[in-house]
Amino acid sequence: MKPPSHLPPRGLSTLFRRLCPSEDSLYLWGDLDEIFVDMALTDGVQKARLWYLSQFFSSLPEILWHHLRWRFSMFRNYLKLSMRQLQRHKGYSAINIIGLSMGLAACLLILLWVQYQYSYNGFHKNSDNLYWLRCYQQYGERRVEGWGIPPAVAPALQSEFPEVLNSTRLMNGQIEALFTVGQNKFKDSFQAADPSLFSIFDFPWVKGDTAMLSDDPLITVISESMAEKYFPSGDPIGQTLTMNNEVDFKVVGVMKNIPKNSTLQFDIWIPLTFLNQKIRANFTHTWHNCCFRSYLLMQPGFDLHAFNGKIFNRIREAKPDTKLDAFIYPFKDMYIKAYGVGERVKLISWISLLILLMACINYMNLATARSARRAREVGMRKVSGATRQQIIQQFFGVWGITRPHHSGHAGHAGSDHTFPSRIQQINRCAHHGSPSFQSGDDADSACTHLYHRHHCR
Repeated sequence: MKPPSHLPPRGLSTLFRRLCPSEDSLYLWGDLDEIFVDMALTDGVQKARLWYLSQFFSSLPEILWHHLRWRFSMFRNYLKLSMRQLQRHKGYSAINIIGLSMGLAACLLILLWVQYQYSYNGFHKNSDNLYWLRCYQQYGERRVEGWGIPPAVAPALQSEFPEVLNSTRLMNGQIEALFTVGQNKFKDSFQAADPSLFSIFDFPWVKGDTAMLSDDPLITVISESMAEKYFPSGDPIGQTLTMNNEVDFKVVGVMKNIPKNSTLQFDIWIPLTFLNQKIRANFTHTWHNCCFRSYLLMQPGFDLHAFNGKIFNRIREAKPDTKLDAFIYPFKDMYIKAYGVGERVKLISWISLLILLMACINYMNLATARSARRAREVGMRKVSGATRQQIIQQFFGVWGITRPHHSGHAGHAGSDHTFPSRIQQINRCAHHGSPSFQSGDDADSACTHLYHRHHCR
């Protein structure tokens, strides 16, 4: 066995074989290794390695040129083959392309819809620690999970339990009103909520400062769309909105339009305490009115089950004759689970997979039906000297060329990155070897050049 010092540099030797991987070149590499060993024994290992390195860099341009030329030739050959097949078998190609592309398009559309459904409320940075405060409601022997809760519960829990970092309350639903700006009148809906809504949830402002939020019941925050609608040519901060020709609200902030994938949707915010003036005194401090929604920001890592046990009888403690029992529910599961969207999403997801499976089965059936003709083509290529690896590369190359037709149709369903990915697949398929219709002599020309350079020294 030769000493390790008498062997060619492993990295360069491996690179040479990767760039020229044909079978005939193995003999040339064997000769190169023998020459290197002879030089190492006679002239020294250092001189042999310098020679090997010089041969590598002097021959590298020609090796790369041949390597890239074969890759381009393979690509051009596979492109011709695919175009010929499309032209010769128009009916087969149309059924194949349209069937698979429609299946992929339908599947992609459904998967995009599923992804959108699961993205609901995901833009809130505190979504993992946000909880929806709800209550069980007893109707005879039947107990249901209510969506609302009395407005006095959330402030009480925040003051009594250290697990609760913050809380906010919203009127369950929006109230329609007539808003007047100068001579213009608009009928829109507003959301009554605590100012802490903007500190718990991520509804960023584009104008104004959240520090301007106070206990003043006559302030308001509007969205960008409302700002453009009410004040198209001026700064809305400090302007006045008149509600129902009775009450004036001062605009203290403009928030970004709320994303569509949010369960909380509103364009005009008004303090919840305003309802004490509009409806009746202490309307937001009762223990029996469930027309409010409340949300809690909890300590990370708290015990949900134990906390629900602590607050279960809190409403009964304040109002013994009630039939309400409090509990909290993860806010991130609100849309998918509490709203019942999850079952529909799962059903439609299975439908998308079924559509894709049917499209693939149809494609495979058509491909199997034409296997006899392709078998004759394979036989001709084997007779011409093509290896198994070259035939596999040729079939995958043709597949990679024709698939952009499918991905082109499916790309309109929402994927603009399919074509580049297919190009990468083609490049990977065409990475090694020469086209199967060519002999192996030209592929070894760079190696032969390196071999003769040594013998002609």
